[in-house]
Amino acid sequence: MTVVLATQVEHSKRRRLLSGETVDKVLARAQCDVFTEKRGEEGPAGEETPIGRILLATSGGPHARLAADTTRALALAADAQVDVVHFLGENSRAESREDGEAILEAAQRILSGVENVETELAEAPDDVAEAIVARSGEYDKTVLGSPTSGLLRQFAFGTVSESVNQQSENGVVVAQQDTGGASMYDRWIVGDRTN
Repeated sequence: MTVVLATQVEHSKRRRLLSGETVDKVLARAQCDVFTEKRGEEGPAGEETPIGRILLATSGGPHARLAADTTRALALAADAQVDVVHFLGENSRAESREDGEAILEAAQRILSGVENVETELAEAPDDVAEAIVARSGEYDKTVLGSPTSGLLRQFAFGTVSESVNQQSENGVVVAQQDTGGASMYDRWIVGDRTN
């Protein structure tokens, strides 16, 4: 089973959590894959702009595979170009670069069959969310994995996907893979396990 939910850009995660909106209830409790989508700008006939270019911003977390699978499906259906980017902090160590290259290679393997795929290990000196938003304007759709921190931490500090949803003018899809029946404590405090 899979659930797909539309998000409203005007509401922050903090506001949604405090008001108990359906999207966040489902994200916190679902024991299946969940996708949230913010639609891009509509054309003159009220249809979403066709997808020609997709940005897959990946961190290699537990939701990265589902995000890459989603990107593959979108790209194949629309015959779209895909750029896969993994962002590093300004002072990344050599092993972080190696990890980043491995993350990009894994995403590229998942995207097999997509004709036009480019990968890039990019610097994000200040803020990963800002770097993704700055790039997202060049694409029709941006795809991300869901945040992995606990909901309490997300409430206090926000998330990359929330910032991208709020600030990007184009469509955004966030993929949350079923991580195996985590308890409510884990979802609120611990977050998704990365192993």
